[in-house]
Amino acid sequence: MVRFSAFLLAILLAPAHAEPMRARTAEDLVATRQQIERDLASDARYAGLAPDQRRLVERALDEMQALLEARGSIDALQDAEKVAFFNAQERANTTLANAAADSRMVCRRERRLGSWLPTNECHTLAERRRAAEQARDDHGRLVRHGHDVESIGAAGGPGGR
Repeated sequence: MVRFSAFLLAILLAPAHAEPMRARTAEDLVATRQQIERDLASDARYAGLAPDQRRLVERALDEMQALLEARGSIDALQDAEKVAFFNAQERANTTLANAAADSRMVCRRERRLGSWLPTNECHTLAERRRAAEQARDDHGRLVRHGHDVESIGAAGGPGGR
């Protein structure tokens, strides 16, 4: 049992996102939570985070805070509470890590339609993913409504030239 607790504590101190949560007490967690909330409000670091993902992070932080406030520190938590704390922390860390990765800017040099001059096109990974999903949805909608997708692309729009 002591081994399990030591192993669990080691895992708790090595979370998945770039700036790991190292809160051992309720006060530590409050400071960490404030920094995460500032980062979420600035939208720079976690721009790819959807509203439902933000709520998931907030719920996980609430759960962690409730556990630490009830017992004072990680060391005082019962084994089942440590597991609940770890799971909440992992949900928050994984969501934040994925959002930070989606906020990474990627640039490509492309020629615009009708021009030989290349331009830089820069978008976050999340923006690129949303644009690809929108294009797939638009294509599917055209196909479902019986439009000839090949002639739309060749002629510049529905109904030909």
